[in-house]
Amino acid sequence: MQNLRKGLAVYFDKAEYTYMVLGFFYLGLYSAQVLIEPPKATYDALELVSNLIYLIFVIDLLLRAI
Repeated sequence: MQNLRKGLAVYFDKAEYTYMVLGFFYLGLYSAQVLIEPPKATYDALELVSNLIYLIFVIDLLLRAI
């Protein structure tokens, strides 16, 4: 278990900026959905990408809870 925590700590250090970029991208997608009100097909595509980013954040949260 100790090795797993050390490995995750290294991963989190390397992925910090990636998560920051994903966070801003998620915010941009959400803003586009709310402010621009795109057509249904575009809205659905934005929603899918937003949900995938959200899933990445949930997985990150679960890994940090270990």
